[in-house]
Amino acid sequence: LDANNLRVLAAQSLHDMQETDIAIRNHAMALLEQLFLAVKRRTSELAAAALEEDEVWKVYIELVATSLRRSLMDKKREIRQDAFKLIMSAASVFDEFHRDLLLLTHVDVEQDVSKNLLHIQFHRRIKAMQRLKTIIAGGGIQHSSLRHILWPLIWYAIIDPQEKERMKATEGAYNLSEEAVRTAGALCSQLQWREYRVLLWSAMRELTMGREYEKEIIKLVCCILEHFHFEISSSSSSSSSMVVDGAEGSKGEVANEETK
Repeated sequence: LDANNLRVLAAQSLHDMQETDIAIRNHAMALLEQLFLAVKRRTSELAAAALEEDEVWKVYIELVATSLRRSLMDKKREIRQDAFKLIMSAASVFDEFHRDLLLLTHVDVEQDVSKNLLHIQFHRRIKAMQRLKTIIAGGGIQHSSLRHILWPLIWYAIIDPQEKERMKATEGAYNLSEEAVRTAGALCSQLQWREYRVLLWSAMRELTMGREYEKEIIKLVCCILEHFHFEISSSSSSSSSMVVDGAEGSKGEVANEETK
């Protein structure tokens, strides 16, 4: 199959992943996993410079990967979970490109963070969140993965309304939310200034919207501020300026992102 055919198949599969029918979503996921292998076979012999210009590789990086990252912020939990499963499947295939995400995997299913983050049992997800915090603090995860892949998982573990409904019957949801806030702090301590500021503004904006999870957001904002790790220098000139990690903070640059 050429790049155009792969693009059509990928687009249809990504569309089918939004369906409510589980069988359709499963078939779409299986097709995308086969597409990963096809792309891998086509690009395995290409040099890094040639890879960026290859049309087959662009099907994955520009269409599939972008769409899966967007699905991680979907309001439906099953859509988010399927997207994360596919991202981890891609990480196992394109190991040289997603090498950092392999830190979440393990031969022992009990210790596989990527699988246990999605587990139905709260205590497994809480332990996975604790391990994720340790992995993030180790500094081996790329900034793009922290911001666009792991942050959505952490965010919904903090505020997911489905979890709050179950909180009435179990302490598991509350404990997961608390652990997710601490993991968010570890994540923020690894970010660069621009990314850090985006998350802070996004969280603070949520406080103005009267959400039912306002208490959790207050904890999150406090945790983000506690993990402020940038050097600040101010000049005594007529127009004061703030320099953070060597980059000037732009006025009025507030992230225009949907967090819910």
